[in-house]
Amino acid sequence: MGAVWPANIRDEMQSLRAMVLYRTPVAWRYAIYAGGVMDGRLSSVPVDAPEIRAQAALVRMVEDGYGRPIRARWRATDSGCWVADASFAE
Repeated sequence: MGAVWPANIRDEMQSLRAMVLYRTPVAWRYAIYAGGVMDGRLSSVPVDAPEIRAQAALVRMVEDGYGRPIRARWRATDSGCWVADASFAE
């Protein structure tokens, strides 16, 4: 596992609900909805990588940040984004 997020971020983001993933001309971007919103760029995934690779990287990043496994069910949107209903795995 990678680095676990600081306790203050984990505390603010305890109600994991959804993740959004989208490709810009220069990078894969994400938003995590979990009591608050955290967004950023997936620096570990090249912009020309397929969405399944970006999805896996985002799930891994969130699992590493929380220090626990999650479930994510991805679906494509008409606007070219991918949205996941997300929750902590039991």
